[in-house]
Amino acid sequence: FIRAYTALLDSVVWTNYQWEPSVLVNTQNNSVSDSRGYRVTIGPDGQLYYAGFSDGGNTTYRFDPQDPARQLASDELISFDNYNTSFGLSGARSLNHHARYDPATGAIDRIQITLTRLSSGGGNSINVRGIAADPAGRIYMVGQAFATIANRDAQSLAGQPVGPYQGGELHLLIVSPDFQMRDTWTVFTADGGSQGSTGRAIAVRDGAIAFAADIGNSTAQMLTVAPLQAARTATDDVYLVVQKGARIFAGDFEGGTTAGWTAP
Repeated sequence: FIRAYTALLDSVVWTNYQWEPSVLVNTQNNSVSDSRGYRVTIGPDGQLYYAGFSDGGNTTYRFDPQDPARQLASDELISFDNYNTSFGLSGARSLNHHARYDPATGAIDRIQITLTRLSSGGGNSINVRGIAADPAGRIYMVGQAFATIANRDAQSLAGQPVGPYQGGELHLLIVSPDFQMRDTWTVFTADGGSQGSTGRAIAVRDGAIAFAADIGNSTAQMLTVAPLQAARTATDDVYLVVQKGARIFAGDFEGGTTAGWTAP
């Protein structure tokens, strides 16, 4: 569900989704895939942005969030390739859903799923834990992706190719305002693997992007560029990225010390 409240929190202005089970079964043709909302944010364009997931493609997200009987049109539920079209799913694969709504009414503007693909072509899981938007309505997301994102092995950071896939890994996804193009979709895995890395939060302002991830595996290695601290120092570590003339650095953040850091 998504709910909007008055400024005094004394009443609900509108509610999206939140159907009775019978609606999912009867009205929405057994759209009973487990679903959950993770993040909402108001963009500088004044629109409401949302990131959530469903375990499988038979989901309520295919329908108008305020009219359970109306299935979304192709210009509302946007898909253009195998990575935003839910087919070939086996089991409860977690699919990301990002959307834009009118914050005054909850009316949907558009929504899109994202999934990864196995080497066999079958669908695989992905999630988003951080979402932001810029004044043009471009959406920025970070989370964790499993094998594999589109064109994964062709990705690089400052000329450094990404390392081989070894497990769930931090991904950055930037989607155009009309949802018709992925401006960027990349991972940051270095040689040695990045299993267990997850993007947690992202912010965009004045043309700069900053995001943070956690690395919950002592063997994981991340790509860095002119790092303030190049070597990892903890089993559970933090990875921070700033794009636009700043630095990328890893480690020693969770301890609260800035010893050895220099100003970007």
